[in-house]
Amino acid sequence: MIDCTWLDEAIGEYHRCLELEPRNANARVDLGAILGRQGKTQEAIAHFVEALALDPDNFAGRLNLAIAYETQ
Repeated sequence: MIDCTWLDEAIGEYHRCLELEPRNANARVDLGAILGRQGKTQEAIAHFVEALALDPDNFAGRLNLAIAYETQ
């Protein structure tokens, strides 16, 4: 688990991005990846699942979802 202030700032920025563009699958994958690195696996999974609902062919979303499920 990583404990860095800049990750919390990045999470805030991704939340703001998703407020403006809620259908941005790539932003959801990136946010999920950051949350996963912080050990927030369930939150990360939720973002990966949403990203794949928006873009089923998103390779990064599929890969990160598989990794998140494996680390549960």
